[in-house]
Amino acid sequence: MLSTLLVILAVAHLGAPAKHIVCYYGSWATYRAWPGKFDPSDIDASKCTHLVYAFAGLDAASLSVTSLDSYNDLDENYGKGSYKKFTALAQSHPNVKTLLAVGGWNEGSAKYSSMAATSAGRKRFAQSAVAFLQKYGFQGLDFDWEYPTQREGRPEDRANFVLLLKELYSQMKSNNLLLTVALAGSESIINAAYNVSEIASNVDFMNVMTFDYLTASSSVTTGQAAPLESAPGLDVVDTIKQYLERGAPKEKLVVGIPFYARTFTLSTENNGEGAPAQGPGRAGPISQEAGYLTYYELCMQQEDENWTIVKTEAGDVYSYNGNQWASYDDVDVIAKKVKYILDNDLGGVMIWPLEADDNSAVCKTGKAPLLDAVYKSIGN
Repeated sequence: MLSTLLVILAVAHLGAPAKHIVCYYGSWATYRAWPGKFDPSDIDASKCTHLVYAFAGLDAASLSVTSLDSYNDLDENYGKGSYKKFTALAQSHPNVKTLLAVGGWNEGSAKYSSMAATSAGRKRFAQSAVAFLQKYGFQGLDFDWEYPTQREGRPEDRANFVLLLKELYSQMKSNNLLLTVALAGSESIINAAYNVSEIASNVDFMNVMTFDYLTASSSVTTGQAAPLESAPGLDVVDTIKQYLERGAPKEKLVVGIPFYARTFTLSTENNGEGAPAQGPGRAGPISQEAGYLTYYELCMQQEDENWTIVKTEAGDVYSYNGNQWASYDDVDVIAKKVKYILDNDLGGVMIWPLEADDNSAVCKTGKAPLLDAVYKSIGN
């Protein structure tokens, strides 16, 4: 009897679906200087289950999907032809699906709110999305409206978002295409913007942006940007709990992991967590954004400038040098987060973004150490 039970359990384990490793690619990285230049052909697709190209947008006049950079995305003669290079990764890696992300922070919310407000607008957008994906060879859509009801949105966005996803899901399923959605990690946005159970019923899975809980634009003291469970209300575990309590199936929840640091400029000699800060940290030489460093920029500075690295009792990590302070996920934090995902049988990992990893191996820890840590930890 015991041997029969063991066989049943073994078969059940072998038959369990692999966890998603959803890898977002910020297409602007193709314009960056070394060591940040990163083309679609540089992606190691063997360590991802889904590749997501960010971003396409919405043409407000026609209510249709449109390229935001035709030179990079579309032009194969004089431009970069990145769509074709990106979707070709699914041909060389048959177990990988390539998706196109529509939306993102820079696209805003207002025009998505207007499009979703009418049945005709929703249908037009869904039809255009299918046509666009089929034309350029993508296998699905990742819808990234940031955010319904927010940023010049309207209260009725919460209901209209579900109606839009229903229309999209119907159109995608009819054409053998995937539909995923990127959702906020903020409790206030979850409450205002999302009917979680209805969203979950109309997508293949949900990529939860469990990062940027604390940044220099939201706080005058240092702190973890994406802690697993050290800051209730502002951490991964609490966000996922909120989605589960609101009706999201655990297998559809894909947990976001940042491949970058959020940085502060300290205002006193105090350099711990909760230290006073006067604003964002200095911009990196490649990414050129105050308060943000790609992982490769941070690790280069840590080596060249002898930064101090601190592992906290909660299992988080931060680093400082002079008046510069950074919160980030290293390979140990990533392993801890993946263990949480596996222990709770969640859907998998979402990576934002691939190009921020040390893809040029400039920091003596091997090529793409963060992606490698995800891949090895998740054990697909």
